[in-house]
Amino acid sequence: MHILFVHWFAPGQFENTSKYLVKNGHRCTLLCETAVGTTGGIKRLRYRLDGRPARGSHYCSLPFDEAVRHAIGVYKALKPQRHRLRPDLIVGHSGFGSTLFLPELFPDTPIINHFEYYCHSHQSALDFRPEWAPLERDLLRTRAKNAMVLLDLENCTAGYCPTRFSKALLPKAYRSKIRVFTTGLIPTSGNAGRRGIADWGDSNSRGRPGL
Repeated sequence: MHILFVHWFAPGQFENTSKYLVKNGHRCTLLCETAVGTTGGIKRLRYRLDGRPARGSHYCSLPFDEAVRHAIGVYKALKPQRHRLRPDLIVGHSGFGSTLFLPELFPDTPIINHFEYYCHSHQSALDFRPEWAPLERDLLRTRAKNAMVLLDLENCTAGYCPTRFSKALLPKAYRSKIRVFTTGLIPTSGNAGRRGIADWGDSNSRGRPGL
């Protein structure tokens, strides 16, 4: 099985997972913004951020703008190599926008996204210290910051969270697509291959877990 990992800062949360997979006979490729070469049997490819936000961009839209530029960079880096790579599974880190456009290149390949944190503007890390009240613009930006995560939730075949707490922060409509793997490992036999991911949720007619 060939697994393509996508993370802007290699190897990020996928270090232990990719090492485990290689050790057990799987092929792993890591696409990142920081390094190239082969380390521990894992081939690293590089993508580049597709430009920078324009001067005068709104404060609330900057995180989404940057995430889209990461996604375009990933798309451009993989497009010339799509027929050679042919991954059986794609695993990305949500929030950086890395996998958003990959169904256009690999329409039959399942995508699993790692959902680390879904932001909330109240009763959260932003306002848990009452003596340090957040600025109004930061409250508004926090609500807008989830835009790419929501697209990733809709776009992925399935997803996983590092803790039950992080899963509970996600919108209820998407939680049936999400599993919790506290070790950072994902299943690689049976249901995680090209034949489907039936144990990740109730399948619909498109072969993706239902909401």
